[in-house]
Amino acid sequence: MSAAPIGWATFADATGAGTDWPTTLASSCWNVFTYGTSIRKTQRASQVLAGGQQGWVFERQLQDSTWSPWQRLFSDRALIEFHALFEARSATTNISFSNGSIQTITLYQNTSIVMPAPRDIGDQLTLRIIPTGAFSASFSGTPIRLPIGASLPTVGPFQRLTLTFVPRYDGAVWDAFIGGVHES
Repeated sequence: MSAAPIGWATFADATGAGTDWPTTLASSCWNVFTYGTSIRKTQRASQVLAGGQQGWVFERQLQDSTWSPWQRLFSDRALIEFHALFEARSATTNISFSNGSIQTITLYQNTSIVMPAPRDIGDQLTLRIIPTGAFSASFSGTPIRLPIGASLPTVGPFQRLTLTFVPRYDGAVWDAFIGGVHES
């Protein structure tokens, strides 16, 4: 796709995706619109074939000779939140929005999770915490507030605690919602 001419092009394959296509879907057909100049371009690709990715739209930009990664544009048919899985092997773990709106943290020791400030009033962040032993998580950074009278539940090894955070009306505090503890 990186060599597509300015204008519309179609890329289809029934056996596997091209190395620079938006997804690795084996059987796919992409309508691609490329616009800009020879060294400053934008590509927008839309999946045509029926299935779970039909109608998904991706976009990327070319600066000089380097294409940015594809980013998926959301619609009501294409919204699946971005998820990241990482390990907490130190006393503090910083949460970054660049890791997605759902983040699974595997604890290998007691960890203080440093919460970022909400980006705007409509923001949200979901954390899934999985201790590998008798470890626990605490929170620092932007304050969080649990529901009145609530406390964080005890989580056993390899159980999963799900917490969803939304900003308070002033955007300076996270309100935390306890989704519960589940078995792995």
